[in-house]
Amino acid sequence: MKRPALYILIPFCAGIAAGSVLNLPVFYGISIAVASSAIISLIYLKNRSVSHLALYAAIFFCGIAAYSHSCILPKDHIANFISDDDKNVIISGTVADDPVTTRTFYRTYKTEFLLDAKSLKLEDEGRRGGLNLPYGWRSVTGLVKAAVFSKDVQNLHYGDEVTLEGAIYKPQGLSNPGLFDYARYLNVKGIYASLRVKAENGLGCRGGLNLPYSSKACFGRRGQSPFFKNFFKRCAFKVRNKIKSAIDEYFKMPYSGFLKAIIVGDRSALPGKIKDDFVKTGTVHVIAISGLNVGLIAAIFLAFFRLLRIPRRLNLAVTALGLIFYSFVAGSDPPIVRAVIMFCIYAAGCLIKRDADILNSLSIAALAILLWNPKALYDPSFQLSFIALGSTIVFTSLVNGLLKACALRRENFMMKAKRYMLDGVSASVASWIGMAPLIAAYFNIISPVSIIANFIAIPMLFLLTAASFIFFALSSVLPVLASILAHGMQSAMQALFSSNGILADIPLAYFRVGAPSAAFVILYYALILVPLAPGGFKFGKRAACKGAIAIAILALFNAQAWWNVLAERKARGAEVTFLDVGQGDCAFVRLPKKANVLIDGGAGGEEGKFDIGGSVVAPFLWNRGVSSVDAVIVTHLHGDHLGGLLYVLKNFKVGCVIDSGAAAEADDGGIYDEYVRTIKERRIRRITAREGDVITSSGNPDIYVLNPAKGSGIADSNDNSLVLKMTCGGVKFLFCGDIKDSAMSRLNSYGGFLKSDIMKAPHHGGRLGNYAVVSSFFDYVSPELSMISVGRRNKYGMPSEETVGIIRSSGSEICATNRNGAIKISVVPTRSGYKREFANKN
Repeated sequence: MKRPALYILIPFCAGIAAGSVLNLPVFYGISIAVASSAIISLIYLKNRSVSHLALYAAIFFCGIAAYSHSCILPKDHIANFISDDDKNVIISGTVADDPVTTRTFYRTYKTEFLLDAKSLKLEDEGRRGGLNLPYGWRSVTGLVKAAVFSKDVQNLHYGDEVTLEGAIYKPQGLSNPGLFDYARYLNVKGIYASLRVKAENGLGCRGGLNLPYSSKACFGRRGQSPFFKNFFKRCAFKVRNKIKSAIDEYFKMPYSGFLKAIIVGDRSALPGKIKDDFVKTGTVHVIAISGLNVGLIAAIFLAFFRLLRIPRRLNLAVTALGLIFYSFVAGSDPPIVRAVIMFCIYAAGCLIKRDADILNSLSIAALAILLWNPKALYDPSFQLSFIALGSTIVFTSLVNGLLKACALRRENFMMKAKRYMLDGVSASVASWIGMAPLIAAYFNIISPVSIIANFIAIPMLFLLTAASFIFFALSSVLPVLASILAHGMQSAMQALFSSNGILADIPLAYFRVGAPSAAFVILYYALILVPLAPGGFKFGKRAACKGAIAIAILALFNAQAWWNVLAERKARGAEVTFLDVGQGDCAFVRLPKKANVLIDGGAGGEEGKFDIGGSVVAPFLWNRGVSSVDAVIVTHLHGDHLGGLLYVLKNFKVGCVIDSGAAAEADDGGIYDEYVRTIKERRIRRITAREGDVITSSGNPDIYVLNPAKGSGIADSNDNSLVLKMTCGGVKFLFCGDIKDSAMSRLNSYGGFLKSDIMKAPHHGGRLGNYAVVSSFFDYVSPELSMISVGRRNKYGMPSEETVGIIRSSGSEICATNRNGAIKISVVPTRSGYKREFANKN
């Protein structure tokens, strides 16, 4: 068997995928795998087809067992002592990675790191201490993602023992259908707890037995572990920090951020516009350390040691050690680990004088990572890394053959250059073929221009990486030369950014698409692998040629496409989705006659602040097949409603924008000015709406505007929010913006007209003012379901107990995005009524 690791990897991955769905106990998986192996060895050994099938079944069940085992946590794991709600704790442990200190959007310091937990004390517990632990303490295990909001811990290092006091909880991200699941992403990495520490200035180290004697926190304490424990990793992180310091000293932003990204894998300082251009041109791999970087660094090491006249075998061994060290410096992400393992396999083959098959080496690297952590199969960087290289290996020769068949064959001085160019195009096309579904799934984009963009980006990456090593050497001995080189490197980066931006702006350079379904991805890879399959397949006495198999797959593609079309046509009713956008508002309304309305867009629009528009609203729309929005309604101009809409206005075709025409506040961070500028640049029609206006669309339900009152020169305030009422299929919706008692007092004059089935609760469920006025308003509305859009652990204490009590006293059920995630309300077209779906169920 030429590539045994590949034939092991495929069923093993299938087993991991099945294990995540079936959720079988480990015992069953292991038992079935052992039984399958016994059948192979004892009964069907002479029957090659059956023995292979049984062997693959055994590996498949081993994959199930591996995944199931990875989900079992020990009894003392920290995940067993926390919940979704905050718990105040004191926790002691060891810093397990390189702490990163950044300035937040609000100009405070935040230091983030992984804590390898050792002991825990819950504030509400009695005397339940563990062995050799003080009063109330218990031994725990597991990783905790800690965030300390203090500038007193900037000198924290890997291996330090610390004791922290703060709020611990299960990791939670924004929960929206089909979008990025932050909690699952952390679980894949073995992180089941988050800790938020708000430290006071002047905190010191105190307490005995390596634990504090009081409830105060202790930071920056050197570990008591042996000096040589994790010495290798500690040195790697010191080198990482020195590299980052040298970059900050000699390079300006955004060049320093880009250089950190390609050398040490730190993308935190890279501006969003530059990231977006790399995504649009399909060159996002440039800003993530990958096998390309590792391959170049390996070449640099080999060349350097060769100049020192080190023998080849020793050269390979020393280079392998150097790459292992560099993998820790760069963060040990799956692409780096994959490349280092492959080089080590290649080096081992050379040492024992055996040729290594690159596809088999790739499979061994994947198996090594999955055996260590089966959940890594669901890590986007793992998938992108291995699929990219695998497709390049598999399809380059095929594409190269097609391109050379079309090339001129006359001998001339350009022949060699043309051959290199064709090889580069072939590799780029081959990688694009394999990556297209994954890029569409994770970035909602298909980039044909990437074939051209990579011709510029990849050589530039080689140049900058090689220059970086020279720069780091010069910075410590010849600062003047290092400064000159840094200036040249900045010019090269500026050229790269400019060319990338130009390519991103070319018409048809990229297409925004929805994430493909799992069935589509499976059929896609089955289809592109058909040309590489054997000449025919035999099923008993029957045989099937590759053409027949391709036709069958295309028929399944066609059937799936028509199924989706028919399902879309069947869904004729209205649909309202209240998105989970944290502390903000956003609702997407799909009207029956192919029209759609977006009401608010959450927070964003400012550099350094998480952009709800680009990270949540836009991907949600693309996944729904929405490329244009008929109307964008801004209830009021506060940042938590308007900010995320800026990305939508810039990246979607928008029919019109509707707002109250209020005068914006002066301290909005420039969001309103950007809003007005974007509307003008994109030539979007802007409509002012006030009480008594009706928003109409051909054949669709009318949307009535109830607030603010008619008049000119109104101020942008919560009470001047647009209040909208829509009736569809007998179901009445009321969108209340952020109104409070002043607006409610006026709206109460509408009396029974306010009656609604579904209400978007005002002001995120916060305190609304005069109790009697607010109670009267809710009595008039008398909703069956009240939707509260509010962020988890928000600093405003929303929703308030008073408002929740008023809503419940009106007989309404409450759903909140901080508990239920996104909530979709579908109006059933065949009868009066509605159904609802949650992004997650608690």
